[in-house]
Amino acid sequence: MARNVLAVMIGYVSYFVMVFLTFSALYLLLGPEQTFVPGKFDVTMTWVVPSIALMIVCGLAGGFIAAIIGTDSRVGTGLAIAILVLGIAMTLPEMLAPPPTGVRDPNLGNWDAMLQARTPIWVLIANPVVAALGALVGTSFRRK
Repeated sequence: MARNVLAVMIGYVSYFVMVFLTFSALYLLLGPEQTFVPGKFDVTMTWVVPSIALMIVCGLAGGFIAAIIGTDSRVGTGLAIAILVLGIAMTLPEMLAPPPTGVRDPNLGNWDAMLQARTPIWVLIANPVVAALGALVGTSFRRK
């Protein structure tokens, strides 16, 4: 049992680190002008589509890592629940936050972009859902 709990925790940390690294790389690749609507903090579909794909990949990897460490299939369910619960909890402040004021700096850095970006609510909800599904699939790869 303890090993499965540890597997879920390590799988989630792996997933979280991968999300941070891949989203940072995506922002560096696209730059602020392709990531955001000109002069605003709203993200573009050029950002949304790859971000959803990255969430699936990160979920797959987290699930696979959890499955390597865990002793049974419950780690996939545990990781999926953790991703859903923590993912929705982390998006609530963004959903409830007032929109940023002012005009976006064209040379916005990665950290400031992450703090001020306005993502559509449907994407905020979809990201943890697709990542959780990815974790379940990633866990099944290890069992085969």
